Amino acid sequence: MHRRAGGGTARAVRIYSRQEDGAWRLHASGRAGASPGAAAGGDVARVDRAALETECPDSISVDDFYQQALARGLAYGPGFRAVDSIRRGGRSALGRIRLPEGVGDGGYLLHPVLFDGGLQVLVAALPGDARATWLPVAARRVRIRRAAARALWSHARLRPQTGAAGALLADLMIFDDAGALVAEVEGLMLRPATPAGLRPSGRESWRDWLYEVEWRPKAARDAFTRPDWLPSPGALDAALVPEAAALPCRPIDPGRRGSASVSKRSRSAAPSPPSGGRVSTSRWATG
Repeated sequence: MHRRAGGGTARAVRIYSRQEDGAWRLHASGRAGASPGAAAGGDVARVDRAALETECPDSISVDDFYQQALARGLAYGPGFRAVDSIRRGGRSALGRIRLPEGVGDGGYLLHPVLFDGGLQVLVAALPGDARATWLPVAARRVRIRRAAARALWSHARLRPQTGAAGALLADLMIFDDAGALVAEVEGLMLRPATPAGLRPSGRESWRDWLYEVEWRPKAARDAFTRPDWLPSPGALDAALVPEAAALPCRPIDPGRRGSASVSKRSRSAAPSPPSGGRVSTSRWATG
């Protein structure tokens, strides 16, 4: 990730990955900053959830919803299945989202899994072919207004107009049980994708015929844990200081050419450091 200062409080943000040939590939870019008046608080924007439920009268079971997502090429593991209930109507959908069991809060304003769950709700509003894959590629603005709870609501609505090359445009609102707006996405752009386009470049499909994706649970780590094979700083100090003290050395005359010869004395004959505990200005050769 690369950040660059811009005018005011906004910062340019770019996300790259390193390619096999050493080149850097740009994946995403945008501008991040504090919204006007965010620090000072102000009126809380609210959403009428009852009106949105009327707009989305058709309920879908969560299992059916994720089966529909899978049919579109979107496979979500247990740690990302944040949709708890879902309903739709026309070109919009309303879903209850919550952090799955075992996923910690992490200290985020809006947990990435919750935000992803809010985007997942949009799957229920997609039109046309039930097997078509649509992926979000850009957004005009993403705004996080306040810290979020573990359970929220997400309402997604497709715009009637389309973007360039047939892209879909949508707007998203994430809010709490009281209707207070937590986050919003304006002008979310989705583009169609094909299975071939989702595979790594140059990889033949038959190489995956004998493999499947298997999700394995793993305990989350809130802080860095030192690997067992890496010595602690204290252990390194205890091991290296005696070795350094045993190195044979002799003083070198700074004004004499060729005086950087290495002493042939044994380790047991190593000279003592300068007396008095003071730092000598002479250079020492080790050998």
